[in-house]
Amino acid sequence: MDTAITPTVLNPKRKKRIMVITIIAVILVAGVFALRAVFAAKLTRSAITTAVVERGNIENTINASGEILPEFEEIITSPINAAIQQVLVDAGTTVKTGQPVLTLDKAVAQMEYEKQRFNLASSQNDMQKLKLELDKSFYDIKSNNSIKQLRISSLEADVENAKRLFKAGGGTREDVEKAELNLKVAGLEKQQLENEIKSKQQTMQVQIREAGIAASIQQGALRELERKLQLANIVAKRDGVVTWINKNIGATIQE
Repeated sequence: MDTAITPTVLNPKRKKRIMVITIIAVILVAGVFALRAVFAAKLTRSAITTAVVERGNIENTINASGEILPEFEEIITSPINAAIQQVLVDAGTTVKTGQPVLTLDKAVAQMEYEKQRFNLASSQNDMQKLKLELDKSFYDIKSNNSIKQLRISSLEADVENAKRLFKAGGGTREDVEKAELNLKVAGLEKQQLENEIKSKQQTMQVQIREAGIAASIQQGALRELERKLQLANIVAKRDGVVTWINKNIGATIQE
């Protein structure tokens, strides 16, 4: 049978255990503070510099040797033969899209444009007159053809009358043959006139087509010259910097 341990025996052991735990806890706490003291930053507030944050561009200079080339380069030439009238910018000037760069004397080209426009108007007027003349000529031929038809009808009646008179004894064979000959000649003349009408129609179509083609060519040349005159307003095609410009006022620039 087990014997109970008396309190006098247990108390010294419990006290000893509590003392050991307390000593270990004290050592651990002291170690933590010692480590913090060792690794703590040796920095005072006076050694800290503060500043207000600002926003802006950061610039940096790179020292290097080489050749700087533009990303885009465009050479602007004159679309017409003209003389330099005024230089509006210098080399090194920054320009915007559409900004005038150079002024050319377009007087000669403008006169040529007006001349071509007048020639085109004259050609169109001549073509209209040609249509009217051809229409009149065609109408005259058709009128003559109608007259020929009436004459043929009259000659056919003459042939019938000559035949009746010949049967009745009031005419001769020669009268009948003469009437038939006149009718045959009139028929041939009418056929010739009808062929002339067909030929005239074809000629009219060809002449009107040729006049239209000539007018179209003149109109195309006029539009091209108008386009060149617009391009002769020398302006910047994009934002950039002028690297070189012809500053010889009065110098003639070839197309």
